[in-house]
Amino acid sequence: MSMKSLRFPWFLVLALCVAAPIWPQASTGTVRGAVRDQSDAAIAGATVILTNTVTNVASRTKTNEVGFYLFPGVNPGPYNLTIQAAGMQKFEGAVVVQVQKDAVVDAVLQVGQTTVEVAVQDSGTGIEKTVLDHIFDPFYTTKADGLGMGLAIVRTIVEAHGGRVRAANNPEGGATFSFTLPVATEQP
Repeated sequence: MSMKSLRFPWFLVLALCVAAPIWPQASTGTVRGAVRDQSDAAIAGATVILTNTVTNVASRTKTNEVGFYLFPGVNPGPYNLTIQAAGMQKFEGAVVVQVQKDAVVDAVLQVGQTTVEVAVQDSGTGIEKTVLDHIFDPFYTTKADGLGMGLAIVRTIVEAHGGRVRAANNPEGGATFSFTLPVATEQP
């Protein structure tokens, strides 16, 4: 074997050894974490939004069944992290993503709105004051063939679930019937 044929493989090996340290490294990081409530229970299905504050580009994901989320391949830079779940207050935080680093943001969501209200409004003539004072009373009716039980049953059901039911005339005409119920904080 000649000397020239041995030089090429050694040259190739030498070139690879020199090139390895300057080979491009991964230029992204990850953002991950867990979302829990005040009792340390996992919150599954929470919406997690990661927004680059320079470009305003947002990425979205949801927490899995054990409350974890992951944003892989995130470009370095400053971000806002927003986490929302039904019945909970919104979590907002800032995070800086660095090259080849995991940014871990674990969030504890606080109970948010404690009641929910449903209101139905019409634009009719409204309800007479004498009727309005007794509209939820059992057996009170303004109909010739009515039993007067419908709204009394509604009130009983809503109050049995910790809520309130109301009826009021609107200043511009018509009436509004509404009820409030507490938001469930425990899952069955």
